[in-house]
Amino acid sequence: MGTVLVIMFVVLVALIVVSRWCWPLPPQVGRLEAPALLIKGEATVVTVGTFNIHRARGLDGRKDLARVAQVVGACDVTGLQEVEGVTLFHRQSQAERLAKQLQCEAHFSPTRLRAFFPERGNALLSQWSIIAWRRQPLVRARLGGKGYRNFTEYTVQVGGQPVVVINTHLSKPEGKNTGLEQIVAAFMCHERAVLLGDFNRPPGHESFARLYDAGVIDALSTEDNQRVDHIFVRGLQVLSAWALPPGPSDHPFFAARLSL
Repeated sequence: MGTVLVIMFVVLVALIVVSRWCWPLPPQVGRLEAPALLIKGEATVVTVGTFNIHRARGLDGRKDLARVAQVVGACDVTGLQEVEGVTLFHRQSQAERLAKQLQCEAHFSPTRLRAFFPERGNALLSQWSIIAWRRQPLVRARLGGKGYRNFTEYTVQVGGQPVVVINTHLSKPEGKNTGLEQIVAAFMCHERAVLLGDFNRPPGHESFARLYDAGVIDALSTEDNQRVDHIFVRGLQVLSAWALPPGPSDHPFFAARLSL
């Protein structure tokens, strides 16, 4: 009996230790296997949004994906951050479950593995076909699972025309902004692109200097100057922008209408 208890104790400790370990994910490229859900007709306007959903936990402390779906449902393309992935209790990520509710395409881009599950990351929801994606890990700002970050570059087919959308979630600035420099370099390679996400930096932050100097448009320039969520645009015209206050998440939701 004593031996059995010792074995059970060792197994329990091992499970606890493994559950606390995190591993970063390597670079990866791919295409979605799901059939495209293309909107019929030629599009000249696309609505993009960015939302740190805080794992769907609202200011009231409740997790409710339906509230998130109501917020992002009006967008053609939405970048999500702080998305829960696959766990012992859910075989699909929150992005995949949202896609079912909204009848759109979804791609989950995990930043780390925990206990061998793609446990957390960012995601893209799209009413247009995602024809290709590329995930790139960022240089870590600090050690530990929360320091694992990435950006994912998507080529979205909008009305027969390719538009690149880059989604990311950065750590707060600590010393050199190496991670942001990686993202900006990728963004500036495209003539028609949208860069969005939670940058943990307010508008006008010095690390955005290269974007501003290159004439990149801050689509949310009329919104809250203390915000850390951004939509940067290159090669498209900004028609309008708006925000919704925190509630379904601890972050506001931001969106912009862009003309091709």
